[in-house]
Amino acid sequence: MYQTYRPSELPERLINRRDLAGMLGGISMMTLWRREHEPGFPKKIKIGGGVFWRLSEMMTWLDRQATQTEAGEV
Repeated sequence: MYQTYRPSELPERLINRRDLAGMLGGISMMTLWRREHEPGFPKKIKIGGGVFWRLSEMMTWLDRQATQTEAGEV
């Protein structure tokens, strides 16, 4: 039997390095590594041998970056 979830009950979606690099415009792994060490960049989550980020945190960070760029702050 399938479990039914309401949107507010859905588990948090995680994205890996490759997907995150693509989401950030196809940046290289080295550029992603540099970003990881910038203040304000969302914290990574290590699970087993993998590294992940919460999609919701990345979307919030991207929105903040876009707002700062539009305001001429970056």
